[in-house]
Amino acid sequence: MNINIRAVVDELKNIKVGNVIFELIMNAMQANATYIELKITARSLYNKDEIEISYIDKIEVIDNGDGFNECNIRSFGEYRSDYKKSLGCKGIGRFMYLKLFGNVKVISKNKEFDFTYDNGMTEPKERDFNNETRVILSNPKDKLSMNFSKIRDQIVEHFLAYFKTGNKNIQIAIYKNDEELGKIKSNDIPYFKKKEFKIKKYSFVLSYLFGNNEFKNEGFYVANHRVVVKNSDLDQDSKYNLPKEKDLRIFYILESDYFDKNVNDERNEFQIYPKQKNSLEFQDLNWNEIYNELENQLKEIYKEHNFDIENTIRENRKKSIKELPYLGGYFEYRNELNANDMLENAKKEFNEDKDFLRDDSNKEKEGYGSKLTKVTQAELAEYVFDRDKLIQQLKNFVKKGGIEAEIHNLFMPQKTFDDKQNYKTNNVWLFDDRFMCYDKIFSDMQIKDIFPKLHGKIERPDLLSIISNTYEKEKITDILLIEFKKPEDSRDYFPKANRQILDYASCINEAYPQKNLRIWAYGFLKFSDIILEDLKNDDYNRIYTNAKFPICYKYNKENNVIVNFMDYNSLICDAENRNQLFLDILRGKYL
Repeated sequence: MNINIRAVVDELKNIKVGNVIFELIMNAMQANATYIELKITARSLYNKDEIEISYIDKIEVIDNGDGFNECNIRSFGEYRSDYKKSLGCKGIGRFMYLKLFGNVKVISKNKEFDFTYDNGMTEPKERDFNNETRVILSNPKDKLSMNFSKIRDQIVEHFLAYFKTGNKNIQIAIYKNDEELGKIKSNDIPYFKKKEFKIKKYSFVLSYLFGNNEFKNEGFYVANHRVVVKNSDLDQDSKYNLPKEKDLRIFYILESDYFDKNVNDERNEFQIYPKQKNSLEFQDLNWNEIYNELENQLKEIYKEHNFDIENTIRENRKKSIKELPYLGGYFEYRNELNANDMLENAKKEFNEDKDFLRDDSNKEKEGYGSKLTKVTQAELAEYVFDRDKLIQQLKNFVKKGGIEAEIHNLFMPQKTFDDKQNYKTNNVWLFDDRFMCYDKIFSDMQIKDIFPKLHGKIERPDLLSIISNTYEKEKITDILLIEFKKPEDSRDYFPKANRQILDYASCINEAYPQKNLRIWAYGFLKFSDIILEDLKNDDYNRIYTNAKFPICYKYNKENNVIVNFMDYNSLICDAENRNQLFLDILRGKYL
């Protein structure tokens, strides 16, 4: 049969050294070999960081199997040969060798031949009889390296489904440059329990080890007794999140005739849809259906070992929402059995969604609208959650007797002004939620330019913030004045602060005689019963909070300013009450 070997080899994708080694060993076992030697010749080189890297020169597999008879010699050079089809072979495995190596030499019993990328298969030559078969791969096409410390475990994992059948006692010896790296004995594989189930018309077998310390938490998806993909290598949306607790460790192998018929030629991927997209797709099963039933089976196994997965997931979701309520929408369908994993994966998904939305090229992609809704809801929730953290921080400062500057910086940083501040940098909502959009804090130079008379009246060391939602002189309609006064116990403390704030408001209005600016002023006092009595006598209204003293306010018609006096505890209580409803909604109190 004439075939274009170059074309066949070039079509093979994602072939690694491990794939080639697995193919060599499987061919030996399918030839009824019970003793196999894997010999790898590699030279060690050092990179620029003086790290040793072993580059492979040759791979040789020697076995005591049936060897090459006339039938399998003939099929060796045949593309998609039917020979060994009953064993799940696709008739292209040997072409994988030529993906990485230029030459393949076969020495078996009394025959010898070569199989090359350039010339194909040579005519077999007679040779002295030897009761073994050697397959030698040489002339690597590129620098091929591998982690020799992991090769034994990788071979065990790949052939577990084959070994666990217990049909034969197979031994595999592994060598690097004639130094033995280890031996594998198929009979050393522990006994696997089995669960059989069906999805639609297809049968599945779930083999598993529970609580076995030798095998880590892992799952394998297998076709024709050969591992195709590991659970840990799947995307986060496709993998099963196994518990990390030591006494809940599970190792499982999932096999099915459905996998057998839907594995790709390279045996490193299943050709199965993630989920059914529409009714016109005629695939029998999709990954979503397989995954859901696998999850049900694993839940039953955990229940048999007194572990309720569904209850654990529910509790983890509750804990996660309590920890990060703004990500509530990202916990709804998470099923991690470890609470920390659930938190980290939800944060990762949230950030990935934001990156997706920032890329304008994604606007026409499927799912853009749903991601936009989910992210904006989470952003709003995060904002509310951050407000609560700010309130707690302010509480802490006040409790410890924080200085004016520290507290001032919580509202809006001193000596900072630019047009790039956003809602996250503005915390003047602490006074009133109407100020959420006030994000421009005036510098001394701006005050001098826009309110020159006010600039000359500002007294130091008191801290004054003048805040609006614009720097454009002609567009200013609203001003927020915040005066941080040093606490004083004298009786004239309030009258002095009141006169100063009204004086500031008068200076601001003088800059705009043609229109009335709306001005809200907030002054902080060291409240006492005497100060409160003075405020009452001056006709100040009172808003009571859970703090000892109320917030006192009064409208000054002459300057069109509402003056508020308060202490920090009153401010904290008022802000906390306004924010609490949002937090209760986020934490599911009203569900």
